[in-house]
Amino acid sequence: MGNYLGFYYGSATYSILMAVLILWSIPWKGAALWRAAKKGQTVWFIVFLILNTVGLLEILYIFIFSKMRDMEAQSQNKNWLVKLWDKILAILGIKKNQA
Repeated sequence: MGNYLGFYYGSATYSILMAVLILWSIPWKGAALWRAAKKGQTVWFIVFLILNTVGLLEILYIFIFSKMRDMEAQSQNKNWLVKLWDKILAILGIKKNQA
């Protein structure tokens, strides 16, 4: 049996860890794939199909990147980096004058 990060393949701990990771990532991947398909973002859809980031990239896409186009339509004069920063501050609940 192989050793990976102190877990032996086939051990109960390894099996539980893999089950938890799979159960965590499937809903995020499904939501991200659905949103990318709905918005017609083929590149994002293909990236989610190929890469497995245990839900991290999917979460970033759902809460930040998929909304960037919507923010562009609302405010054409801001650049994308300022919009991204504003979105991160909004998610964290920090007002602009506090940052």
